[in-house]
Amino acid sequence: MKKHLKTIFCLLLTGAMMCSMAACGKGQTGGNESGQSKEENTIKDVRVWLPPYGTEDSLDKAVWQKTFDEFTEETGGKVECQIIGWEAYPDKYLSGVNSGNGPDLGYMYADMVLEFINTNGIEDVGPYLTDADRDNFLYLEQGFIQGKQYGLPIIVGNPRVILYNKTLLEEAGVQPPKTRDEFVEACKKLTIDKDGDGEIDQWGYAQGWGDKAYGCMQEIFTPFLLSAGGQLFSDDGTKADFGNEAGVETAQFLWDLVYTHKVMPENCTGMTGPDVGDMFKASKVAFVSSATSSASTIDTVDWGYILGLEVNGQEAKTMMVADYLVLMSAARNKELTVELMRKMLSGESMERFHTELTPFPPVAKDEEYHDNPVFQDLYENHSHQLIAEKPVKNSFKINDYLYKNMQMVMMNELSPEEGIKGAADFANELLAE
Repeated sequence: MKKHLKTIFCLLLTGAMMCSMAACGKGQTGGNESGQSKEENTIKDVRVWLPPYGTEDSLDKAVWQKTFDEFTEETGGKVECQIIGWEAYPDKYLSGVNSGNGPDLGYMYADMVLEFINTNGIEDVGPYLTDADRDNFLYLEQGFIQGKQYGLPIIVGNPRVILYNKTLLEEAGVQPPKTRDEFVEACKKLTIDKDGDGEIDQWGYAQGWGDKAYGCMQEIFTPFLLSAGGQLFSDDGTKADFGNEAGVETAQFLWDLVYTHKVMPENCTGMTGPDVGDMFKASKVAFVSSATSSASTIDTVDWGYILGLEVNGQEAKTMMVADYLVLMSAARNKELTVELMRKMLSGESMERFHTELTPFPPVAKDEEYHDNPVFQDLYENHSHQLIAEKPVKNSFKINDYLYKNMQMVMMNELSPEEGIKGAADFANELLAE
């Protein structure tokens, strides 16, 4: 989940890919079609590399060791676990895989997964899953990348939602909107010049398009695109789908909030996410987009949330993040490794992870909810509406270009169609390389 490692990781990977394909391939394939030889099946230990969520080496190992001990008792297989700090994480994987000394079972965030798919570093785990697995795991679709089940989600969550100030809505006699049209009408009623000086004192909605990095689009662009029936990229990662009608429509909707409906400040490109958050905490704006983790820290206003806005009768959707357990192609006993993945994702194991290390919602049906109770309904009854962004190559350059174009749209220097189509053309050129 450490998005700030993206650029470093891509540079490291580029260097690693300069090694000979013969040398790299030797460490990544086995003796038959599945990469698993009969000799390897006699191996009864699994090497696991994980990132820290507690106090790195001590607490994380202690929590996971309980699961590993149970695994050993049930299967006879032993587990060798390394906890690797976030800053060294991608470098450690690259050097380990390329030297043939990597793990059998890995943990990867989205930006890592695609690069290891492209270098044959991880394998499709789909053929190893049972019907019971597919019924139990809640977010398998989020690990389905380029037509294969390359990841089993171990962490999902932090969806982007629309927060609203309950007090302001009640004072204006406004109900929380369900559709995009209802949202616009609500924002009009909640955009108010309170002191009659000709200046707006309370806005219906606000966004911060002045952030230096494109990550803010996960809150202020992508959820609206998803609810409009679009997505950033095609399922196989080869095309920029945001360039279609849904993308243009989304950009037009955001532009209209500023220049047509006048319910959002024109200086939004001079505002950052924290600036907008401060406005919401001071009751100077009725609606804002936010990650649920940020919403949980707001205690100055009585707030509620909506998942997203329905468009043309379509069910609203929004984005979340996902990290995965992956089966390394060089795993020495793939069946045993998958069995450990299954054990780590079991309800009992994940309950320890979520209560002793870090709170996140369940990834399977056999675990109870241990995250913020405010958002329990979101996960338990609307998980199918939460979409994780699929990794694609050159994603940093593409997202950065799209963000800069959208900034120009919001400054009224590009039309919504020009901004979206131009970014999509740029993206498709990179994706075709």
